[in-house]
Amino acid sequence: SGKWCVLSGIYSPDKGVTINGVIQLYSVEQKVDQKIDGFAPCFADLPLLAPNVKNNVIVLIGKKSTDVNGSLLVLEVGTPSDPTQKIKRKQMFQSAPDVGAADFPVLNYISEKNGLAFIISKSGYLYVHELYTGFMICRTRISSDLIFAACKHSESDGMLCVSRKGVVQLVTVDKDNIVNYIRTQCPHIADSVGVAFKMAKFCGLPGAEQLFSCLLYTSDAADEGLGVDLGGRRIIK
Repeated sequence: SGKWCVLSGIYSPDKGVTINGVIQLYSVEQKVDQKIDGFAPCFADLPLLAPNVKNNVIVLIGKKSTDVNGSLLVLEVGTPSDPTQKIKRKQMFQSAPDVGAADFPVLNYISEKNGLAFIISKSGYLYVHELYTGFMICRTRISSDLIFAACKHSESDGMLCVSRKGVVQLVTVDKDNIVNYIRTQCPHIADSVGVAFKMAKFCGLPGAEQLFSCLLYTSDAADEGLGVDLGGRRIIK
């Protein structure tokens, strides 16, 4: 909308042992800013409460210097039509156990057509969170090298990533199966059925009525130069 700007950076208080992030959110209209401790902010405009009403949100990983784990934050910016329903969602963002606190998010892309956040860390891990409750639905390593740049893939509304060695990968979802994947393969989401149906309704995705499970292939995706496709397919790039 051009009404908000965001600037993010990182710093280390102990010569690289730990990395902290800081975000500056600025309102163009009100000419005021807000500091947030965290990483990888990204604006999005998508329906999260009603199918035909879009919410202007910022999605980021909030983490104070004293926190062990960060949190995925979905925060509505500006004033919604109904102030009593202003979105403020928070779920744990837990780094992979083999990298722990040494890893931190560097890239974030919101797939507005699918209601998903694709987050990539310094160590090459991909974290996928659905935005209706904020829970993580996938965590997998897609590169052993630093992924330093990413952009939107318009055809799939996925994320094109480039590693330090020049490997290009596409991260996207299988739209025919992602709804059933969430419904049947995400028991950590208390209302996985509700989230799946909301995603199907809000995003126009098929599969809410099906009763089959979907597989998630992740192994060797980075080494083979393949894209990771949630829902059971691999996309060769």
